[in-house]
Amino acid sequence: MPTCKNTVDQYIPNGFDYKVVTLPCGSTGIDGQELRCEKCSKVRPWYMCEHGVDHSGDGDCLCAACELGE
Repeated sequence: MPTCKNTVDQYIPNGFDYKVVTLPCGSTGIDGQELRCEKCSKVRPWYMCEHGVDHSGDGDCLCAACELGE
């Protein structure tokens, strides 16, 4: 998603309050997850099949539904 110019707010615990950090869409969040703006979160990432199974490891989808042609 390098073409997306949107930002994502991350709320980081700071004592009894939170600190807001604004990061670009597609960057890595504080917990290691991929940050996605509202628009991009509705789009399936390239490494997931239509059933939500990650196939980024070797490019082969190990989803039973995909294997059965569903």
